[in-house]
Amino acid sequence: MTEPKNKIKQITTILGLILFFIAGFWTGKKYDKNQESVIVIKSNPEMEEYQEITGEFVRTWIDADAEACANTFAEDAVYMIPGEQILFGRTEIKASLKELFDNRGNQEIITMAEPAKEVITFQNWAVIRGTGEESVMKADSTVSKETYKWIVLAKKKDDGKWETVWDIYNLD
Repeated sequence: MTEPKNKIKQITTILGLILFFIAGFWTGKKYDKNQESVIVIKSNPEMEEYQEITGEFVRTWIDADAEACANTFAEDAVYMIPGEQILFGRTEIKASLKELFDNRGNQEIITMAEPAKEVITFQNWAVIRGTGEESVMKADSTVSKETYKWIVLAKKKDDGKWETVWDIYNLD
């Protein structure tokens, strides 16, 4: 008599597991349809939209416009610069940029580029990884060149414009 009870228990357990997995699969599929997938971009032309995030920063940096440069960052952004304290918020970032630009003196930036190498997107967020190069002509006509690597976390605002939430770079 115990053998039929064990068989019924085994069958019930197997059916329960099958229903559990079906319910889990169905829930996962339903959830996935409601979510945007993570997308990894490594080539153009898809890269152009994300390249614009750093493009505006580079243009305002070259122009030494602290206000416009700081406005590429979110109000509560975090900016991590080699050898400096972490800057928290657009106000601190703007003050640091203003001081930096005011101290440029007779220096003139010859070139600056920050090409994106890879983008990972999810919903209205993007993580962008790239490299950078800046050449500066000093007052004595010597040129210094700096290369670096960077990562930016950006968020698309309601108006469709991107803003940097976190920005970190390391010198080569």
